[in-house]
Amino acid sequence: AALLMAVVLFLYLQFGTWEGLLPDLPWFLDVAGHPMIASIVVTASLLGLGYLHYRVRQFAAARVMNWLRHQGDLSIDIKQLLGAFAKNTRFRHSLLRAQPVGWGRRSRKRLHKVIAETDNLVQKLNDKFANPSGTKLSVKSEGKGAV
Repeated sequence: AALLMAVVLFLYLQFGTWEGLLPDLPWFLDVAGHPMIASIVVTASLLGLGYLHYRVRQFAAARVMNWLRHQGDLSIDIKQLLGAFAKNTRFRHSLLRAQPVGWGRRSRKRLHKVIAETDNLVQKLNDKFANPSGTKLSVKSEGKGAV
């Protein structure tokens, strides 16, 4: 943002004249008087800003991915994270999405199923090996003649 402001200020200083603290741009009035030229200038400006936005976004995503790669060994989790991050920072995916790309109803159901199965397994292990009442269980000896 600061770089953009510096460029605009430079352009005002180079090509515009000043009336007090406000720039007076005679070419702007010429462009505004012709609707076809004005629409071309506005369209070109919006396309230029859009291109700049996506280049900055691509640069930032590349830096984050590079940082992630250097966080240790490239285990399966890091590789999956890099893939998911790359998929979510593609051109057609907005930053304003409520949920990440690939996170839908099927993924949510699959995750809930894994969590439920894990809860059941933990409960079975607790039932088998834990004694929540705190009383000692009697240990049965296998051989009655043991000393």
